[in-house]
Amino acid sequence: EQIQRLILARNKFSGEIPAGVWSELGNLIQLDLSANDFKGPIPEDIGELHTLSGTLNLSFNHLSGRIPNSLGKLSATVNFDLRNNNLIGEIPQTGTFSNQGPTAFLGNKNLCGLPLRKSCTGSDQGSGSDSSSRKDEPSNRSKGLSPGLIILISAADVVGVALVGLVIVYVYWKKKDDDN
Repeated sequence: EQIQRLILARNKFSGEIPAGVWSELGNLIQLDLSANDFKGPIPEDIGELHTLSGTLNLSFNHLSGRIPNSLGKLSATVNFDLRNNNLIGEIPQTGTFSNQGPTAFLGNKNLCGLPLRKSCTGSDQGSGSDSSSRKDEPSNRSKGLSPGLIILISAADVVGVALVGLVIVYVYWKKKDDDN
């Protein structure tokens, strides 16, 4: 029996995410290390999790450095969540990265490139272009939906579907009574 889902969220783990162990987890489909106190870089060998097909959630930690290009080798079905870390540089544009939306990278003020609407050109050329790109970031953040709003929309969808179901059942029973 090998681990398929490794969910270690909200455990106050600290230190660096260990490298060199991920290739041993040959059946892993979900990895969630969110909301801990991990620091340091994202290990390159997480990109060797070829069976990962669900979520790679490293959000709400203190991870730093660049996003490894190796993550682009993961399955196209993998959803990244790298929000609220201290990641820097341009988001790689290879493989799996092309399937990710901007939400996956929010809260990393020094990340740039697609899918974020923050240009990487000129970010190291003085404060003028750097401050203008920072002005763009809050407007991008405000365009996203808050978790509370997403829950509210989802609940409204469930209520709407239930009401449609009730109307269909009512019409069915009404028609059946009319036939009798």
